[in-house]
Amino acid sequence: MMSLPKVSMRTSALRVCFAAACMVACLGGAQAQQQWVLNGGASHFYMQTSKAESITEIHQFTGLAGTIDGSGNADVKIDLTSVSSGIDVRDVTAILDGVRADLSLSEPTCLVVGYLLHFFTPGAARDLVARYTAALAPGSCLALSVLHATSQAAHDSLSTYSSEAAPVYSHPVPEIASFFGPLELVPPGLVDARRWRPDWDLPRLPPRENQVIAGVARKG
Repeated sequence: MMSLPKVSMRTSALRVCFAAACMVACLGGAQAQQQWVLNGGASHFYMQTSKAESITEIHQFTGLAGTIDGSGNADVKIDLTSVSSGIDVRDVTAILDGVRADLSLSEPTCLVVGYLLHFFTPGAARDLVARYTAALAPGSCLALSVLHATSQAAHDSLSTYSSEAAPVYSHPVPEIASFFGPLELVPPGLVDARRWRPDWDLPRLPPRENQVIAGVARKG
């Protein structure tokens, strides 16, 4: 089982509501110190974020574990991969309905699908993007960024992540290009995200075991 990271958040940035239900653990003997164990199924940890001054979203982490010892010291661990926003990105209708109040999809706009599609199989990624871009007006743009492993060590890391957290895929660059469907890529095409801006005079960049491949395409 994967080790879950401890989380510390500044309340000035995030408003956190934490309600936990605990149950008494079995004591090993008369001299054993009392310890309380977090009941993950009956506990709740919420994170509230605000953006654009008027949009508030509540996210819930469902993977909780922890203890409280006899002195009142709490040790709580939160599985960051268990976050749920309540709206699945695959529910295209719900997502688009949510933005229409502030954004007219009848006019050109930009859809950003950032660091997401490596969690989808190639066919599922193409289908997801196609359903979103079908709702965009001509002249709109699509920006994609996708994780791409370039070494055996990177592939091994992705395999470990896939077995312990969630499936993740290293798509070849030609496969990533297919995610744009009929949309036309604009220069410089699909490249290392650090080199996407063609007008940037960058020094020689060091190689990476993992790259983020990025590209922008326009809907005709």
